Amino acid sequence: MNCYSCEGWRLRPIRLEHGLPARGCHRCGGVHIDLLAYRSWLESMPELPEDTGGDAPVEASDNAKALVCQRCSRVMVKYRVSSDTDNFIDLCAACDDVWLDEGEWRLLRSLHLAGHLTQIMTEPWQRHVRAETAARVRASAFESTRGAEGVMRLDEFLDWLVDHLARDEALKYMRQRLSI
Repeated sequence: MNCYSCEGWRLRPIRLEHGLPARGCHRCGGVHIDLLAYRSWLESMPELPEDTGGDAPVEASDNAKALVCQRCSRVMVKYRVSSDTDNFIDLCAACDDVWLDEGEWRLLRSLHLAGHLTQIMTEPWQRHVRAETAARVRASAFESTRGAEGVMRLDEFLDWLVDHLARDEALKYMRQRLSI
């Protein structure tokens, strides 16, 4: 099987984790994982070994171009890993194959997501990633107009309000005061 990214370079068996079959490209560092084999590997693991990468940030590349499945020639779908990173996992839903760009497995391990690979590609996961990303954009916009202190004070108030027993009454009172 050829590399999904380099097109023409042969993939060779590599070791990502003990017992997890994968193929890698020695040119670009990308990794092919068959999700059937991944699911089997995951079921055989009592628990995933801890990530031993330390606190150093993990560098992972991400290929922005559309990839074509090397088995069936269909265009693969990209799924964002999390709102903490701009990396995407490429999936061929027809073949149940995943392509990870160089360093993305280490990134998944560092984010404690290596055991959640199949969940990342679900609508609820992607909806959550979009919601977190939108919330960060809103917070950043608010901070740019009101400053870090304004955000800190508002966050303190919201933390108090979330835990308040009479939260609904407090919100009703605030709406009346603000004439919303």
